[in-house]
Amino acid sequence: MRNIFIFSALTLLFPLISSCEQKTEDEFKQEKRIEKVKDISKLQKTVITYDSIFDAGTVKKGEKVSATFRCKNVGKHIWQIAEISPSCGCTDATKAPKNGIAPGEEFQIKASIDTKNFGSNKFEKTVTVLSNCQEPVLILRIIGKLK
Repeated sequence: MRNIFIFSALTLLFPLISSCEQKTEDEFKQEKRIEKVKDISKLQKTVITYDSIFDAGTVKKGEKVSATFRCKNVGKHIWQIAEISPSCGCTDATKAPKNGIAPGEEFQIKASIDTKNFGSNKFEKTVTVLSNCQEPVLILRIIGKLK
């Protein structure tokens, strides 16, 4: 009789004991959403580009196209550029600076394209900037047409 009483008491208490430590799926999802919102609110925009697309217009085949992209560090931390890499051998770009760009400072990324080996009428080349920015990959594009 005593065993039956203990068994009955445990079966009644077990759902209460086990449920107090578990969260429902909705509670878990809501907690994750709150964490994401907190993480997003911590992010800061570090760098702005005044123009990320340079339109060269119409150029003669064989002409060099030069583009300048102005960037500014609008964040509170130093902008460290790890690498500036052109998309192909016909494109040259500014080398990454050894020192970072301080908050409030501007930096120019210069790129040039040699169009002598282009086969199509339109062209689009890119320069990729890898850095410690909020968006660590910045793509700069140079577009144009050949006569």
